[in-house]
Amino acid sequence: MSNNKETIPNKTEDGVIKEEINLQFHLYLLAFFIIYYLSYIIPIGIFFSFVMFFYIPFYLSVPNLLIIILDVGSLLISFLLLIILIACYLLHLFFIALITRVSWKMLEKRYFSIPIYSLIDTILLVILLKIGYACINQNLQCRSNHTFRLKNYSKERLIEVIEGNLNCLFKILEFNKQIGINFFRITSDLIQFASHTNIDYNWQDHFKPTFIKLGNFIKENQMRISMLPGQYTVINSIKEDLDLMKLDHSAKVQIYVGGV
Repeated sequence: MSNNKETIPNKTEDGVIKEEINLQFHLYLLAFFIIYYLSYIIPIGIFFSFVMFFYIPFYLSVPNLLIIILDVGSLLISFLLLIILIACYLLHLFFIALITRVSWKMLEKRYFSIPIYSLIDTILLVILLKIGYACINQNLQCRSNHTFRLKNYSKERLIEVIEGNLNCLFKILEFNKQIGINFFRITSDLIQFASHTNIDYNWQDHFKPTFIKLGNFIKENQMRISMLPGQYTVINSIKEDLDLMKLDHSAKVQIYVGGV
């Protein structure tokens, strides 16, 4: 198989298509700067043409300031200079969008069977701003917030749901690592009925190795993790369920207060 392929699709036992994504992120960063600076060529050409053929002869070469003030042509040239500057900048932005859209569509058709982030959004938002996203990954065929009704509770059902959520969370973190996203907010529905009195199974001990694996992956890849507690979460609980991943103080529980 050729090494320049960036996705390797295969099917899992349940028929879901799984893809391994290995983006050469430094190449996309280089492509961004190439597109950014090349997009200046035509606008700069237009601006300097205006300056050389109109602004210098009809404005800067006028020997008397009074003539510039009284001459309608000179005043029009000075006003057009501002219009040309604005137009050239907008043209520069247009070429960035056009070239990026065309090139990314070509790459997406060649390498990806699922749509992912646009090149400009990925570079600006992820690399420059170092931000991430919350809870749900639209590109993966799994969710880490599956739930069940309390009346349908059983040990087997509890294990099935938690195992599916944790496995999906690990896939999301792997996906984020591959495309350079190092911040993610874990859903508060990761463990359904985590501390409910009707739950008589010790899921903490059962899934402790999985939580340790998740925590090690997060720490090894220097990811920032947060969680927004649900409306039924007891914030001042003395239980240590949230510490199962053994993360440090950089992992935050976000609390919103006030509002309507």
